[in-house]
Amino acid sequence: MDLAQNRDGAAPKLWPLDRESIWKPLDKEKREIRILLLQPSGEEDDALYADLEIVSLDREPKYKAISYVWGDALDTTVMFVNGGKVIEITKSLAAALRRFRHSRIFVALWADAVCINQENLQERADQVSIMGKIYASAIQVNVWLGRTSDRKWHDSLYSYLEAEDQLRTDALLQKQEAFFERFVGEVVEVCGPIYAAVEAKEFAKTVDCCAIMANFNHLNCQNGLDKVYGLLGLSTTVLNFPIDYRKTVQEVFVDFAISCIVKEGPRGVFISSTCGKEPNKLPSWVPDWKGGFVPEWAVFFETAKLHGACPATVQGLAHNSYSKDDTGKLGISALVFDRLDTCGPKCSDIGNLKACRERRELEGILAKTYRQWQKCFQDFQEVLLQVLWCNNWADDNGRPEKFTPGHFEKIEHLWRRIEDAGANQEEEFRGRDDMTLAKRVVSAQLFLTAKGRLGNAQTGLQAGDLVTLFPDCSMPFILRPVKDGAEQQSFKLISPCYIHGIMDGEALWDAFMAKADPAEKTAFQKDFESLQEKIAVGIEDTEQKALRTELADKHCRHLFEEIVLV
Repeated sequence: MDLAQNRDGAAPKLWPLDRESIWKPLDKEKREIRILLLQPSGEEDDALYADLEIVSLDREPKYKAISYVWGDALDTTVMFVNGGKVIEITKSLAAALRRFRHSRIFVALWADAVCINQENLQERADQVSIMGKIYASAIQVNVWLGRTSDRKWHDSLYSYLEAEDQLRTDALLQKQEAFFERFVGEVVEVCGPIYAAVEAKEFAKTVDCCAIMANFNHLNCQNGLDKVYGLLGLSTTVLNFPIDYRKTVQEVFVDFAISCIVKEGPRGVFISSTCGKEPNKLPSWVPDWKGGFVPEWAVFFETAKLHGACPATVQGLAHNSYSKDDTGKLGISALVFDRLDTCGPKCSDIGNLKACRERRELEGILAKTYRQWQKCFQDFQEVLLQVLWCNNWADDNGRPEKFTPGHFEKIEHLWRRIEDAGANQEEEFRGRDDMTLAKRVVSAQLFLTAKGRLGNAQTGLQAGDLVTLFPDCSMPFILRPVKDGAEQQSFKLISPCYIHGIMDGEALWDAFMAKADPAEKTAFQKDFESLQEKIAVGIEDTEQKALRTELADKHCRHLFEEIVLV
């Protein structure tokens, strides 16, 4: 049997490759790529033979691209290229190539693992930067779903990007007796992700880079760097970010976070960094782009779109740029305006959620938690539900909107159902609103500030934590002072928060009035009254935010001082 004929056998240990003779250098300026000319074979199990040819995308070469899962990097076989030179490839790629090989003619293919010199880090960076164009230029993209035991295609990040850039996609299933049975299952499972991929370009036009990263965080990459590099092509804001595979994952995550802050403001980065699923060793202000995000990320991200707690913009403030050093510190302008005085009980303080065997046990814990909040915050009964929901209700189409009296009535009805469920043990949660209410109660951490404001954040707060505004950031954030021996005081970013009564710039106006002299107060009051008159006429929310920004930039820039986040 030929060296590579047994596709299930492990590849033998190979001698060192003369990589330059196989992967000849590419000209970046000409946008050159390599095409794999796969030799024909009448038998699927025959060895794989191919030639690598260099072509320029500018000359519109005709080739098909392959979308597949790399598979276990250690589970390999071999193929022969450029006159018999032996290279190792994963069995997953080998299976795909055999499936797409023609019985009589050469097939021009592009597969990243073979067509990119993976040992040349600079070439990898250059090729990844044009990968979207590579897939978009292909005459067809073949998607390899693999065998039943393989990891699912749609769990791969690049499979999303490949479908996004090339809509002429053929999904080819391997031949087997249970083809139609498997076909139905695969179609049901894959259609949702493919639909999301088809929508990706429209998605990228309307959201910032942090939203893209979070919405695709469930997709996997063998290399953590590709979680950033692979999604750059979808962003319309963070452009020309340098791709460098010589850097560590932490270095790239820090650099990318700073790029997002510079281009988009700190809101998305700070919300993402404080909503990670797992603890990590990154600075508190840097998101773990590969670790996933808790469901509350979406709550705060959508809430931020509705509000404008800090109307001021970053342009023209004292610092010229976001500073950093080798220890992951970030210098940024901020206004600390309040501190946490009392933290309410969390749902987990009332009962062990993980130990709940039946739904009515969970309902009982939820009801007890809410009653405890009512006792702790007796003076805020009318706004308690609004704070719990962060004044963010999703309409029937999932779009966020601010509360109306009808929403309060709806939530009160849901609470009565919870109480009834605990009493008669027959009623259960039904529908999206019921489940949303349960999620809000489980994840909420209500608090009262020293200035008497009621707020809601993620769990993990402490009395004494500070409430802070950042320019270009529509949500307040909770900070915690840390001691690191530096002259300038440092802080750890803890959580975004919603605080009743300050989400339209009120805290900024109060801070200005507290420090302004009589003449400054008079000038501000005149502009503020003009703003209120325009709002009273009935202008759109976007215009209201623009007018508040104009007012803040005119009067309040001097209130911000640079702090250090670690």
